[in-house]
Amino acid sequence: MPEIEPWAVVGVVGGFYLLLTLRDLRNFLVQTLASEDPEFCERFLQKFYGRTRRYVAKTKARLYRDAPRFEGMSHPLPGGWWLATHCANSQKVRWIKDACEVAGLEFGTELVAHIPSRTANKQEQPAS
Repeated sequence: MPEIEPWAVVGVVGGFYLLLTLRDLRNFLVQTLASEDPEFCERFLQKFYGRTRRYVAKTKARLYRDAPRFEGMSHPLPGGWWLATHCANSQKVRWIKDACEVAGLEFGTELVAHIPSRTANKQEQPAS
């Protein structure tokens, strides 16, 4: 049985939350920020988007333009927005940091998350 490492979030809305997966952490953070700020999703969309997909969109179809088979891999957000959930853990870490930037939160100070180094550093390693 694989060991499950909890992901702890502190200070998002003045509380402490224990989440079991990085996906749960990312979904919780974006959901919370979108609930507190109706303009968050629009700002997030304008500032950050992937090469072939969007992080957030007004419809599921716009999340995965070139891969409609992934439309089911989405999470509803306030205001009729949708969050893409099909991505690697290294991308989830990047999205969490990007969401903090859009919300004006300092990652590591105002939002503290336990992210195992094997996940956090994967994206920063040079390709061989």
